[in-house]
Amino acid sequence: MNNSLTNRQIAFIIYCAVVGFGIVNLPRDIVDVGETGGWVSLSILTLVFIAITYIITFLSYVSEEKGLY
Repeated sequence: MNNSLTNRQIAFIIYCAVVGFGIVNLPRDIVDVGETGGWVSLSILTLVFIAITYIITFLSYVSEEKGLY
């Protein structure tokens, strides 16, 4: 049995966590605070999460023999 996660699985887990959290509270809070400029904050935050996902999947790719857990 293979006990390691693939890069695709890690990216999918991170993506689901980010989207799940973002759908629940984030847009409403940003609209309350930022009003019409809230889309800028959401765009920047999306880029940050994309960068974090890329870093984690790259580290997993570099060290294939080591599992994330």
